[in-house]
Amino acid sequence: MAVLTNIPNNTSTRDWRDTVNALIKRIAALEAAGVPVTTPAPAFTTQPSVSPTSGTAGSTLYAATPGTVSNGSVVSRVWLLNGTAISSGITALPASSGTLAYQETASGPGGTTTSTVQVAAVTAATVTPTPAPSFISQPSISPNTGTAGATTFTATAGNVSNGSITARSWTINGTVISTGIAASPASSGTLTYQETATGPGGTTQSTVQQVTVATAAAAAPAFTSQPTVSPSSGTAGTTTYTATPGAVSNGSITSRAWALNGSTISTGLTAAPASAGTLTYQEFATGSGGSASSSVLTRTVSAATLTLTLSPASISIASNAAAGTTISNISNVPAGVTPSVTPNDGRLVIAGDASAGWKVVRGMSAISAGTINFSVSATGATGASGVLTVVGSQTTTPPAASERQAAYATAVPRDQYDAKTSQQRGRTTLKRVLITDECTQFYLTTDNKWVGASGEIANVSAVTIKQIGVILDDGTGASKVGTYGGGASTTRVMAPGETVVKTDLFKASDFGPFTKFLAGQAIWVQLQVEVDNLQPTSYLYYNTNLIGSDYSVRYPAETAVVSPLSASAPAAQTGQFSETVLGVGFTCSALIAVHAGEARGEAGDSIADGTGDQSGQHMLTGFTHSSVNSLGQKPVATIRLARHGTTMVEFIAAGTGDMRKAYLPYVTHFRENWAKNDISDGASVIGSGKNVSVYANKESVWNIAKGLMPVGSRISSILPLPCVDTSTNTPKGGWERGGEADLLRQKVIAAVASGKINRAVDITAVRGSSDPSTDAYFQAKNVALFLSDGVHLSPAGYEVAMPVLRADAINNAANDETVFAAGVTSSDPFNDATSVLVSSRASATGHTWAPPTGSSGALTTTGAGRAFQSTQGFILSSAPLSARQMAVADVVVAAAATPEQGVALRARTDQVTCYFFAYTPATGLGRIIRYIDNSATVLASVAVADPGAAYTVQGEADGPYLRLLIGGVEVATAIDGVLYFGRAGVRSSAAGTISNGRQYDAFRAGNLA
Repeated sequence: MAVLTNIPNNTSTRDWRDTVNALIKRIAALEAAGVPVTTPAPAFTTQPSVSPTSGTAGSTLYAATPGTVSNGSVVSRVWLLNGTAISSGITALPASSGTLAYQETASGPGGTTTSTVQVAAVTAATVTPTPAPSFISQPSISPNTGTAGATTFTATAGNVSNGSITARSWTINGTVISTGIAASPASSGTLTYQETATGPGGTTQSTVQQVTVATAAAAAPAFTSQPTVSPSSGTAGTTTYTATPGAVSNGSITSRAWALNGSTISTGLTAAPASAGTLTYQEFATGSGGSASSSVLTRTVSAATLTLTLSPASISIASNAAAGTTISNISNVPAGVTPSVTPNDGRLVIAGDASAGWKVVRGMSAISAGTINFSVSATGATGASGVLTVVGSQTTTPPAASERQAAYATAVPRDQYDAKTSQQRGRTTLKRVLITDECTQFYLTTDNKWVGASGEIANVSAVTIKQIGVILDDGTGASKVGTYGGGASTTRVMAPGETVVKTDLFKASDFGPFTKFLAGQAIWVQLQVEVDNLQPTSYLYYNTNLIGSDYSVRYPAETAVVSPLSASAPAAQTGQFSETVLGVGFTCSALIAVHAGEARGEAGDSIADGTGDQSGQHMLTGFTHSSVNSLGQKPVATIRLARHGTTMVEFIAAGTGDMRKAYLPYVTHFRENWAKNDISDGASVIGSGKNVSVYANKESVWNIAKGLMPVGSRISSILPLPCVDTSTNTPKGGWERGGEADLLRQKVIAAVASGKINRAVDITAVRGSSDPSTDAYFQAKNVALFLSDGVHLSPAGYEVAMPVLRADAINNAANDETVFAAGVTSSDPFNDATSVLVSSRASATGHTWAPPTGSSGALTTTGAGRAFQSTQGFILSSAPLSARQMAVADVVVAAAATPEQGVALRARTDQVTCYFFAYTPATGLGRIIRYIDNSATVLASVAVADPGAAYTVQGEADGPYLRLLIGGVEVATAIDGVLYFGRAGVRSSAAGTISNGRQYDAFRAGNLA
């Protein structure tokens, strides 16, 4: 073991151990011997050091390296800055400059020792000032303009460095109004906004942002309480309705309106409706901020109980005053009611009707001088009384001769005529006749004849008159069956060849306590016959015929006594109901014809249907079709108004054409066939220009017919037939291709396209060619089809022409009929580009659109599969339709709009005439309206629930039956037998725009199944 006396730095651990152990043993030995041992004081064998020796206050960290101690250990440390302790650890961070001292203290068994003081220099730190806050981006205000009291302005804060936003300020005209992120100025002026930012480096303010605040608009007026109306219901003519005004803020009530059924009746606080209906009240307020309307108040006004009035209520007449003399006019008769008069003994009777007016007139029973107190009554009304004073008889002057129209009417038999049977079963014909002047009696005649080459020719069939009777059309139902042979029989057999028979007299006294029939009185004449069908052809001859001179229907004065059916009776009265003399009476030709409720008037010269210069030459069309066709149409009665040798000038002229024109109000189809006598033929006709004057006459004839026939009737014109030299079968002068007849034909065809007539009847089957561009067109297909004069058709020719003429009579094309397909035959989805006028292109089914004359309706497409009414009014599709029509419009509401809108049926193209099926959002009504030359008559009006933003409006016309469907649901019906043919279309009462109004999504039209 090595015991060291001096321990070098490289002493091994073992040597340290051995040395220490030896030292311990020695100390123990000394102690055992009682020798005191001195413990050495601790000593720093190496002094501590400080690093770095210099630095900067506040940033330099000084660190000590401890010293090495023998006989003890370091027990404390201290750092002194300028003599003041700042740390007792191994490191120190002086905060200020000066002298930094470091000293360690060691302690051991032998005491305490301090190290040498280590010194370092601390210099003062370089001071960098803290930066002030700044705005990287300035704040902003939104919106940049606004209105006082209405606009809230919001700030977007700015971005700040070296600080944050600590305050905000909004001012209006220098006055702070907000310190938040938003402000709502109550007054106008300049609004400013500024932000304040604060940080270690101080405080900064943003740029001042400012906007202009406009003066606030005045507030709109508003009804704070709605008006009221009392009472809640009332009666027309007696109830006065009173309004209690509503209360209005920001304004005042400036006007008010009461409306009855949509028409204003008062603008005050009260209203007294004079008729029944829906009464509405509304107030209107205005203020500096605009206007406002109150709610609409609705009240139901019931109809007042009518009170009949008599004008005059007191009158004097002579005891011999004529029957029919007006005693008093009756007012306030409820619709659909016929008034009655008391006493009801024939001295006073009721006359007139709802349209012409009701009145009390002198009856046919004798009256004596004195006073008659009378009264009138009517269901649903309060009656009225009057006084009639009768004075002695007075002398009267006989009436002067006057012109009257013949009366003609038809009925609808339920059975059909079968030409192949040998016996026709009982047939009843009924017609209504007006008596034109008073008389005491009349008789009826029955004809059994037709017009042949030499005038009226007796039919070869026997006719059995089963019964002929008269019924008064006055509500009493008084009637009498006619007799023959002085009352011997009510039946009469007309033998073959017998042309006319007459009844015994019908006397006024036969029908009640009367002495005369009155002027304007209506009667029904009923005839039942059996026809022995032994005719030479299968067609029925019987109809009304005209013979001899074409007189007008004129009646002689009472002094010209004429015996019935005597040679002195005017021949022109044959076949008509016309007066001869007072006390002798009337004659009536009772029709023997099968018909379907309409009659056709056939006018023209000898070529026309029903006339001719030889026996059997006529068209033989007493009825024009022998059975019900596929359209359900029945045979049509024909009134023969044609006469050989006539021209259109004779028909047009007063006097010569009046008798034929007198029948036109009673026909629904007028067919004219004039050409040969008007154009003539020969070299002088070629290039004469006669087609112009002849066409002008045709237009005159058509216009006469239009003016006299019922509305909705139709007109046909038969195109010129060939006029040939039968020896060469070449056209006569003026009848060649391009000649006067050809030019006339072209004008008539053009008249159809322009709507002047309904049809041009072209009998091409008798021509050499069906092509009008060839000369053969004006030659005979076979000369055997014409008589030797080359003008009139032969019986064989008429047989060839018959199908076309039959077809025209039932309003169809050649070959008897055109079968109209059931269902939709015309449609338009309006799938065009934007702003395409639909009248400029064809529809999906090839049809075109155009407004009728008198309307400017137009449709324009939106580009989105719709069309809007760019011009209000009707616009029609050119699609041909049967009489049983339907049309549907798909309506879409593009924006709020309230026009009356719907579909039209049976529309004419030459005037605004149609049925209109519509829905009106403004009133909530579904309506069926008949337009006649732009004059509207409402046939049905029904309240309809709002169908919404998309719906269909559908109209149907089936005979006289009309239906309106909205959204596929029937909402209104009507019965009206005025219009039967025409086109379909649409109408809106107001124009729309591409983005506003009610638009058509699609349109469909067709024929009912």
